[in-house]
This record gives sequence, structure tokens and C-alpha cells, in this order.
Amino acid sequence: MDYVIIGKNIRRYRLLKGLRQEDLAEDCECSNSHIGQIENARGIPSLEMIVKIANALSVTVDQLLRENYAA
Repeated sequence: MDYVIIGKNIRRYRLLKGLRQEDLAEDCECSNSHIGQIENARGIPSLEMIVKIANALSVTVDQLLRENYAA
């Protein structure tokens, strides 16, 4: 898995939804610093966290994992 791509996709979908890192963190029951680490590829998310993030952003896990995404 390419964690840089995952992080960029999470950030893009989060911003498209108008959420702050704090909002996404609250929805995923984690800290906003953890979301920041994931978005900046400094933290490796568990599969469970990727699923939580995808659900919070109303996207599929596939949309977070793939390099080319449709906005």
C-alpha cells in the first residue's frame, strides 16, 4: 500500500466534505494528531481505521487506496 496516496486521498475527500481534521477524528474516535499523521504519511493506519475513515467520509475504501480518484 502507498501511504502517501492514502493520506492525500483522505485529505482531499475530507476537504471536499468540508471537515476539519478534528471533525474527522471525532467521527473516527481517534485524535486529530493521528489523522494528521495519516494524511502526511507519518502514521500507518490500521485496516480498521481506514474503514472508519472511509465511512466517515462517505467513500469506499477503494477510493482511499487508489491513485487515480474522481472528485
